[in-house]
Amino acid sequence: MAITIDKIDYIGNTHPEWPSAWEALCDLTGHYTDCNPVDGECWQYMGTYWRDRPFPGGGRVLVHSFRHRNRPNDKPIGLHPGPCGGRVYLEIGASNQHSGGRNEHLAGTLIECKVRQYAD
Repeated sequence: MAITIDKIDYIGNTHPEWPSAWEALCDLTGHYTDCNPVDGECWQYMGTYWRDRPFPGGGRVLVHSFRHRNRPNDKPIGLHPGPCGGRVYLEIGASNQHSGGRNEHLAGTLIECKVRQYAD
């Protein structure tokens, strides 16, 4: 199934949605940075955009995208099964207010998690 993504917008650290996006990340991952002690990599905000919902019900969802290029642990992320260390990409539902009331129960929830683990 192809995923359609609209234009990416970037919210800055003074935008009212900024704290909400990072709180949602922390709630799902257990940490704001997950800083890797070897290479210093940590979570990075990649943008905010509308995308197709990847589950039944259809429609669109406004998501905040984050990546970690070398997450140092295998702690679970939200309900994502399996280890979640290595290169990780997350899409988290934006607040209902920021989505204009269209995210309802999806605000702060894990919409998509992609993990690419590195060989030891």
